[in-house]
Amino acid sequence: MKKLTIKIISLLSIILLLGGVAVMAQNPNSSNEASKMVAKGKLVSVDTDAQTFQIETEEGETVTFMYNEETKVTGAQSVQGLADNQGTWVTIQYRTENSEHTALAIHLNKGKPGH
Repeated sequence: MKKLTIKIISLLSIILLLGGVAVMAQNPNSSNEASKMVAKGKLVSVDTDAQTFQIETEEGETVTFMYNEETKVTGAQSVQGLADNQGTWVTIQYRTENSEHTALAIHLNKGKPGH
């Protein structure tokens, strides 16, 4: 009887452990790394009042991103400095929450997309 109880407890523990792993795998917000994405395109506009900017992807789609004081910028002094670089190719690392894209990092590419 004692061996049967130990086997049942072990089996239930394994089931609970696997269930927890499955739930974490289905929730992209369980890890910040899992929810980070990358976009590339040409900088179209910057609205410093609304703290947003738009890019046009190689496919011709216009995508709007929000930014904040934590957004890291390389290739310009600041996000506001991007306004002087309209038409420049950029690579954006961002996260999406509630259908809103928030830029985590912006890199100005001096050459073609992805370079």
